[in-house]
Amino acid sequence: MIKTEYLITFRIKEFFLEDSSSLNNLLMTNSLINIENDTLKFKEKEFSYNIISHEIKDKNQRLFKIIVGCTDENQIIDLSDFLKILREFVYKMEGRVNIIWDDISNYYSTKAYPEINKIENLLRKLITYFMISNFGQEWTEESIPLEVKNSIKNNRDKNNFLHNTDFIQLADYLFKPYSSKNVEILLRDIKKDSFNEDKKYLEQFVSKSNWERYFNNYVNCEDGFLLKNWTKLYELRCLVAHNSFINKNEFDEIISIIENLKGKFIDAISAIDDIIIPNDEKVTVIENVVSLKNELVNDFLSKWYPIYEEVYKLYIKNGYAADTSKPLREMVSDLTSKKVLTDEFSENLAIIGNIRQKIIHFEETLSDEEIINATNLAEEFYDNYILLEAPFYE
Repeated sequence: MIKTEYLITFRIKEFFLEDSSSLNNLLMTNSLINIENDTLKFKEKEFSYNIISHEIKDKNQRLFKIIVGCTDENQIIDLSDFLKILREFVYKMEGRVNIIWDDISNYYSTKAYPEINKIENLLRKLITYFMISNFGQEWTEESIPLEVKNSIKNNRDKNNFLHNTDFIQLADYLFKPYSSKNVEILLRDIKKDSFNEDKKYLEQFVSKSNWERYFNNYVNCEDGFLLKNWTKLYELRCLVAHNSFINKNEFDEIISIIENLKGKFIDAISAIDDIIIPNDEKVTVIENVVSLKNELVNDFLSKWYPIYEEVYKLYIKNGYAADTSKPLREMVSDLTSKKVLTDEFSENLAIIGNIRQKIIHFEETLSDEEIINATNLAEEFYDNYILLEAPFYE
């Protein structure tokens, strides 16, 4: 039996809806509706029907409890149409409807959930395949946020940690834009009159998602379209997951969104073997993935990037070949050997670099307070050793 139960209340007025029969008679002014005993006929189809009524003492209200149901799934649409008419009637008569049981919503939720689960796991498959193909199995260990890492009980869970990532956060891995270079660097260049108008240089500051960077050439779909659909699906998924009421229109919308996403995700998975992330971009991708999971880490990296960029520009300025994949410590070592940078600079930067290594690669669990202190240390280092200081500012 698929049934819906309503509690309907009206303010008591003179000669108005004195009992169940009076409410039934008003409903039957609609030519599609006929009520006889415990049977409702609507659009020539029969439904079980029960109505009881009583006055709510001391509240000047009358309560009607109505239960309508069917045994055939093919009648659900017609049953929904009747309930819509009933609700509209009640609202016009200044009454109120309270839904206390809704098998129709449960029916659509039960059908929707497996489809939502499939598309959610398809995106997890896409992310995992993309990351392992380019970064190896270690990427999971490097990218696990502390709260998830601390809750992992065994290696099997570790290898599937994306299942601990919230539905809406999954989209960030592919669709959230980020820039290869911190825009603060560009602003500082402008203030120092060292603005570089080279298009390739400026493009590094344009925020792009991993989808735009690596999948756009293989899948005919913009990341904005995918993110918009995923966000809407998340809103509908929340209704299903939290036992809220959903109707056929919402179910149809869920299925439509899933169909929009499914083909694109499958095409993206098929393209992964052809996607190669350049070595000089890999660190940026991993850092972005890690920062997505922790705002404090993101704050730290926003202070770290300007230090790296200033050292890199100084490295090139002193005649070294451009190589964005070269580790910062090696550039500093070379510049220190040529007496361009001081030993003090190198030693203090190494302290911050070691902290960054721990944060990004989770070599050691750091508390929020330690990450905040590291952020302050990086900011102080930039102000004391780079900002308006030789050899960076001359």
